[in-house]
Amino acid sequence: MATTEVDPLKGFSELDMAQVYRLEQSNLNCYPSLLTNYDGRWMMRLAPHNPARRVNSLNFFDRDDDERVPERLVSARRLAADAGVPFVVRWSPLMPKALDDYLNEEGWQRYDPTLVMERGIWAAADPELPTDHSIERFTQEAWTSHYISVGGTDPSKVTEPAIRSMSETLARIASEKLCLTVLGPEGDPCAVLLAVLDRDCMGLFAIATHPEHRRRGFARALLVEAQRIGAISGCHRSWLQVMVQNTAAVGLYESLGYREAYRYHYCKQ
Repeated sequence: MATTEVDPLKGFSELDMAQVYRLEQSNLNCYPSLLTNYDGRWMMRLAPHNPARRVNSLNFFDRDDDERVPERLVSARRLAADAGVPFVVRWSPLMPKALDDYLNEEGWQRYDPTLVMERGIWAAADPELPTDHSIERFTQEAWTSHYISVGGTDPSKVTEPAIRSMSETLARIASEKLCLTVLGPEGDPCAVLLAVLDRDCMGLFAIATHPEHRRRGFARALLVEAQRIGAISGCHRSWLQVMVQNTAAVGLYESLGYREAYRYHYCKQ
């Protein structure tokens, strides 16, 4: 991969497109939307009441599927309006160039660049925790209560409608889920992580720590434990998504061997 040209929004100018396609596919498998509408290789993903844009955006899976760009955007916008969600286009390296150019010509705003980072899934080390803490695996229902207890990844993710939508999304995942929680001495949840085992890939999501327990290494311990289980389960690599501006999280992931595979960002009028 060339590392000399890095666009703040689009990342490296040369990419392993087979890797990009596999990780985009894993994203669909690991975190499905509630509703999906296909228009050729354009995919409108919808999950009303879920604030996660990855499941409420227009996505693409063929850079050559570039016919009738304006008309297809209008159709996708209508689907979003009918579902009651803002219309957002997700740029990835798989977006057709004709559409990319059209968005520029029409003055669409581009925002929130996000890294997709990955690493080989060999175990990094054993999880390091205080002796009176432990990492336990739970059912989706129990883990969701822990996710709420630690405050989620941000306040918008733990409202009642958002939790209901997230629970419906998680129930649709066909692959094996790892719902992990760091428990304190009294059994109180300190931090959580959700991982999904998607054949050769493991996707990592919802890494959150209670504000009172931050900077104690709990997120690192959860990542290490997830990688251990993923390796035992036959996954070859793990991946995650993190906003470029979240430099603390990026630093943590890099310290564990994660490297940028590609970037994506969102576009809106």
